[in-house]
Amino acid sequence: MRLFSRVILLTLPLFLVACYGSFQYDVYVENATLVPIEVSFATSVDRNGIEQYQIVIAPGERIKIISTVDQIDSINDEPMSPNHCTAVADYVNAVMVDTDLVAKNVWCGDNVVLSRVDIQQGEFYVIFKPQDFE
Repeated sequence: MRLFSRVILLTLPLFLVACYGSFQYDVYVENATLVPIEVSFATSVDRNGIEQYQIVIAPGERIKIISTVDQIDSINDEPMSPNHCTAVADYVNAVMVDTDLVAKNVWCGDNVVLSRVDIQQGEFYVIFKPQDFE
């Protein structure tokens, strides 16, 4: 019983840090249309500093557009959550290059999926489909 108590006492701080420590997020954008799309995005927490870019993504291509520095868990005092998208990017928008149709999707909307990669690392995925531009 003594060994069990020691194990619990030693692992409890690790568990608490893992659940309520800092988080790091990546954002991936996929072009599931048949034409190139131009994605514009802005973030103030990218590893490279403040980022505001427009990038053309070929059909079928998926790329990482944001990789954040560690985010302190002061975001609503909750563990990793889809709600953290507001702290990761200001916006992620897309336009079809040849038609100038703007995607109806909004950042932090239903089209944004959070995948937990590790205890304190998550990846947001945004997939732009043809019906998003109708």
